[in-house]
Amino acid sequence: MKITSNKQLILKFYTTGKNKNIEELYINDFDNFYQKYEVGNIIVSLLNSYNDIIQILDKYIRKIDKSTPLTLAELIKVFKNLIKNLETKKFYIISKLLEINFNKLRYRIENIEKYDLLADKEYNKFQGNILGTPEIYIRKRGFPNYAFKNFLLRFKRSFSNAKNIVEKNFNIDNNRDTNIPLKYELPKMFVEYFDNNLSYTYYITSITDLLLASTYNLHLSKKFILKCEYCGDLFIPKTNKKEQKYCYSKDEYGNYICRNKGRKNIWYRNKAQSNKSN
Repeated sequence: MKITSNKQLILKFYTTGKNKNIEELYINDFDNFYQKYEVGNIIVSLLNSYNDIIQILDKYIRKIDKSTPLTLAELIKVFKNLIKNLETKKFYIISKLLEINFNKLRYRIENIEKYDLLADKEYNKFQGNILGTPEIYIRKRGFPNYAFKNFLLRFKRSFSNAKNIVEKNFNIDNNRDTNIPLKYELPKMFVEYFDNNLSYTYYITSITDLLLASTYNLHLSKKFILKCEYCGDLFIPKTNKKEQKYCYSKDEYGNYICRNKGRKNIWYRNKAQSNKSN
């Protein structure tokens, strides 16, 4: 009997009622993970942390590349260390997505080790036809390393692709032909209408699912994302004016950083141009 995992991340979005424009994230079993966001803040927090998250993943890809062949138990320790590293930086959403998908990988490796399942495509590719006879396999060491590296690389590619879709969707860098429609597939979802309140519930299995579902929710809320012209971070404007240039980040004294510094830069630049023309 194969060992399987059914754990999923759930994203719930409310379009009406007291939780209007709120997104909730939780796990579909007895996990204590629960987070609540204003719509769009999931996208902004993940994409603004993109480089830091990728840097951590790359560190573990290099680590697994240099490692001797690991047992499954040793691989689980490496993975737990990765999760601890992510959660130290407060990247809880990324850690939960990785945990859910790592459980599937772990069960695959257990099934291969216990039942020798040659039907697993990745395992067959790792094994290779090393004797020149397709019916004969010599079990090579190191499949956990190989599978875990591919697991992290797939996550990186998914994150990068979803990031590009979101940025094109909101034309962040103003380089998209807006006459050409963007098409993307939403994750499995259902709509619930109860006591005059409408909500959308999505079953999230990947970073792509999460970012695209949250993008759709942002459109339903008639909100959008802009890029700060001073620090380069993404932000959701508090008004519906797309001409806003600066985000709302504040210093320890509660003063706006980018809005104040950005405006000063413009003033000095305009003054310099005025002096040149005179």
